[in-house]
Amino acid sequence: MLPVIDRGGFLLSNCPSCLSFFRHAYPSLLPGTGEKIARAALSIYELAEKTPLPVKVSARNDFVYHRACHIIGLGEPDPALQFLRTVGLKPRAVVEQCCGSAGSFELKSENAEASRKIASALKAELEKSGARLVVSACGLCRRKIQALGFEVRNPLEMAAGQGEER
Repeated sequence: MLPVIDRGGFLLSNCPSCLSFFRHAYPSLLPGTGEKIARAALSIYELAEKTPLPVKVSARNDFVYHRACHIIGLGEPDPALQFLRTVGLKPRAVVEQCCGSAGSFELKSENAEASRKIASALKAELEKSGARLVVSACGLCRRKIQALGFEVRNPLEMAAGQGEER
């Protein structure tokens, strides 16, 4: 990985929590090398802004966008939401309620009840929005949202025309 970064390459991620780890934890864990990795870490959506990707936009534009905690933590603007809008996809609503996963938080038995309550709050927000399809950049969030009974896609699937009714 470092030889590619040394030649000006990027460390690409489609996962907000992984990107957050590369940018914020690596400098502390690997002094010197970690800073280099942090500077090279880029979301696929940020790359799409620098180099337009060929997209086949879904005709289905009735979806709610879920802003994952880790993507919010990366700062503004939200690169995945910006990507969707750039390719002509505009969500019906944007929901910023945590899903209750928070990395490994939900996996600890002592957090099970808190995680369930947080997920219930997200379910209520999504139901209130009226959309059946939810788009989220975070894989953990997508898994949790699907378990709540919603159809889920990532932004890249939507741009590839995979957001169609099934």
